[in-house]
Amino acid sequence: MRHRNRLLAALAAVAILAAACGDTTDAVDDTAPATTATTAATTDTAPATTAAPEAPATTQADDSAPDTTAAPAGTLVVTETFGPNAGWGIETDDALIYTNYGIAEPLVVVDFDGNLVPGLAVSWERRSELEWVFEIRSGVTFHDGSDLTATAVADALNYLLDSPTPPRGLTRDIVASVTVEGDSTVLMTTNGPDAVLPQRLVSGNSAILSPSAYRADRTIDPFAGGTGPFILVEEVPDQLIRLEANPNYWGDPPKLAGFEVFFVPDGQVRSGMLRSGEAQIIAQVPITDLPLLEGDPNLVVLKTPLPRTTSVYLNNVAGPTADQTVREAINYAIDRELIAASVLEGSDDPAIGPFPFWEEWADPTIRAFPYEPDTARALLAEAGYGDDNPLTLRLWTYIERPQLADIAVAMQAMLRDVGIDTELTISEYGPLEGSVLAGDFDLFILSRSHLLDVYDPIGFLEADYGCDGGYNLSHFCDAEFDAALTAARGLDTAERYAVYGELSGVLQDRAISGFLTHQIAIDAHSSNVVGYRTHPMGHYVITTDVAVTG
Repeated sequence: MRHRNRLLAALAAVAILAAACGDTTDAVDDTAPATTATTAATTDTAPATTAAPEAPATTQADDSAPDTTAAPAGTLVVTETFGPNAGWGIETDDALIYTNYGIAEPLVVVDFDGNLVPGLAVSWERRSELEWVFEIRSGVTFHDGSDLTATAVADALNYLLDSPTPPRGLTRDIVASVTVEGDSTVLMTTNGPDAVLPQRLVSGNSAILSPSAYRADRTIDPFAGGTGPFILVEEVPDQLIRLEANPNYWGDPPKLAGFEVFFVPDGQVRSGMLRSGEAQIIAQVPITDLPLLEGDPNLVVLKTPLPRTTSVYLNNVAGPTADQTVREAINYAIDRELIAASVLEGSDDPAIGPFPFWEEWADPTIRAFPYEPDTARALLAEAGYGDDNPLTLRLWTYIERPQLADIAVAMQAMLRDVGIDTELTISEYGPLEGSVLAGDFDLFILSRSHLLDVYDPIGFLEADYGCDGGYNLSHFCDAEFDAALTAARGLDTAERYAVYGELSGVLQDRAISGFLTHQIAIDAHSSNVVGYRTHPMGHYVITTDVAVTG
């Protein structure tokens, strides 16, 4: 709870922005062109995702890692937990790499203070209930030398919307058409009233790539690039990417000559690279390594509260957890206070529902699941489990976020205490995702931001709990829940937030998931790195402000 005041300011900004975008006009002035960097406050977050394959003209390096200690002046090394694993597909979770590392940019940007500001669109306006117009920035070129035009923007967004698996929060169910008006205006028409369309355009999925990046076979050439301050020049698959400063960038020139991004899923390895000088910036610091890093005068540790919740997703359609009684028993068996205070050493806050109580859309009256092991045992007996019929479940999590393994081990002991045995699997995220999305799992511990894909909780609720949600790991489906979400798209801010609170209550009442803690980001960097901040939504890691000294 100690972090709520620091996060409150950022989330209040979200509320103000959402209110503005719910009006019939939302024009943003462009007197000071916005870049992916701003000069404001603290913050940056989780790993990125970005688009796809074939690396023409890529320089193939050896299998051994390059000598990062001899990097030329003005460059640095940053570690990333996730590398591109979907061919750099713009519609996939690979897309965050484009925005995290300044390769490509969206029309609308969330800055480091939580403000919605111009990106490749200098302004936007809600013309009617179903129409939004975006004025495209002039004088911008892609990395391949072609010009940014309204046609290039419309084609890029239509490509995204027509993907076989469009991204969470921006689909043809929401957007009916994207067309061009004149030389510099893009018109987006929605299928129904949508007050948050600009907030749907802030993620890496909405970044605009050069027309030459979109191949006829629906793969992406990431080297064709976007419009960002850094140009992708090399990829060693599953190991690293290398970027150089864009000399023709339209915004403030980058302070770095270039940098490398190493894909390192193991948190202990990331910490070791920072301490040895092999890397200058790392994200997702393991809790156990904090004393070492905080005690090193040559390092800086950043702790930033996030709109992110660690949850255990429960299979709602198959296996024992399809029974609500079992799901309730699991929720009562978990000591969230102990996890927050001891396992995470006080860095996170215990969760009641998906949203921390200080967020404006949270409902403080929703059902809580206090730690009551006796209640859990009674519910398991009611569901038919006991000594004569023991219950064994598969408990999975992944190593990229180091704290999740510690939570899983603690949760395994808590479940064992009430009579539930678990088969614990801790691996890289990639091998687990397919089985979870297919419904072949029992329990999956995951860290998830509710403002990452869409800068409004509706995106999270649609993706994770809508019947057709693109990230519905729980496989929960309820027609009334979906209808409430659809209606919320057209509501003003206060009414929309009330719906989010009610729907979070539904998730709790039916024990759809087990919400565990509300999270902070722990990043670290060398003391000779300046201008680095943790972005509250996890959209940007290296910006034009980042530099190295000495």
